Amino acid sequence: MPASAAPTVEEIIAQLEAQGYTDVSVSRTWLGRIRIEAESGTHEREIVFNQRTGEILRDFWEELEDDGDDDDVEESEEADEEGSDEGDDSEDEDEGDDD
Repeated sequence: MPASAAPTVEEIIAQLEAQGYTDVSVSRTWLGRIRIEAESGTHEREIVFNQRTGEILRDFWEELEDDGDDDDVEESEEADEEGSDEGDDSEDEDEGDDD
């Protein structure tokens, strides 16, 4: 493909699949740009581009959360601790309302 040629949707999808992305969907934005969303075993990716010019306007990817990781347990423990503090405050308020 010459450097000046705009990539096609099919070419971008082929590149994503070669990189291990599956579950690829194509849609249009409100401004008529092409949005390609894809998912691999470890990442989600979104590419938005102007099909007429070939300009990539957005290429965003994020790592998927690993549900088998202990980080989730630590986060829920922190939330429980915060929740217990809130319960203590509400008990203090209830005691003041009874007087």
